[in-house]
Amino acid sequence: MHWLYSALSLISVACTVHVLLTRRPLFWLLLLWILPGVGVAVYILVELLPDLQRGRSVARLGSELTTAVSPDRQLRRLEEELEISDTVRNRQMLGHAYVSAGRYDQAIEMYRSCLKGIFVDDPPILLAMAEAQFLNEAFGEAIETVARLEKTDADFRPLERRMLKAKLFEALGRRDEALVEYEFLANRYTGEEARCRYALLLMRAGKHDQAREIFERILLNARRSPRHFRAAERQWIQTARQQIKE
Repeated sequence: MHWLYSALSLISVACTVHVLLTRRPLFWLLLLWILPGVGVAVYILVELLPDLQRGRSVARLGSELTTAVSPDRQLRRLEEELEISDTVRNRQMLGHAYVSAGRYDQAIEMYRSCLKGIFVDDPPILLAMAEAQFLNEAFGEAIETVARLEKTDADFRPLERRMLKAKLFEALGRRDEALVEYEFLANRYTGEEARCRYALLLMRAGKHDQAREIFERILLNARRSPRHFRAAERQWIQTARQQIKE
C-alpha cells in the first residue's frame, strides 16, 4: 500500500509541474492535492489525453525540461533526429528548441515548413509560430498567424491565444484592444502574468487607482499561495511589489 501512495504522490507532482508549465487553471492544483486519486484521474482524462492525441504536450514538456539542463546538446540531438527522420513532429520539436535557444528566425521557418498537406492549418503549429513571431518582434506577421488560427479553430487554447493577442495589441500600440483582452484574462488566465500586464497598461493609461487595486490583489494572492506558486510567479509578484512601492 505504501508503494501505491508513493506512486500516486509522484504522479501528482508530475501533474502539478504540467499545470504550471502549461498555465492550466489553478483549480487543478487544489483538485490534485485535496483529492489526489480522483484529481489525477480527472486531470489525465480532461487535460492530458486530448493533448496527447495532438502529440504536443508531452513533447513540449520533455523538450522544456531537457533544454533547461543542456540546450546546446538538445538542439544538436534534435537536428540529427530530423536528418534521420524528416517528420512534422521532429520539425515541431526542433522549432520548440530553437525558440528556447532564442533562435526565433529558425524556429519560424521550421514551423512554416510544417504547414503543408494535412498540417496546412494545424492549430498547435500555428500557435507556436505566432508565439515565435511575437518573440522575434514580427508583430504584424504574428497577428496574421493568430487570425489564421482563429479562422481554423477558434476553440484551440483560447486563453493562450487571447493572451498572445493582448501582448501583440500592446506591442503594436493598440492599447484599447489590449486592455479589453487583459481585462478578460485577468481572472481567467493561470498565474499572475495577465493581471500584472493589465495593471501595468492601466498605469500607462493613467488609471492609477485601478492598477493599484490589481497590484495589491497580486500581492494578496502571493501571501495566500504555496511556495511553488510564488516561485513560478516571482517575476510578476516582484513587479507588483515594486509598483506599489513607487
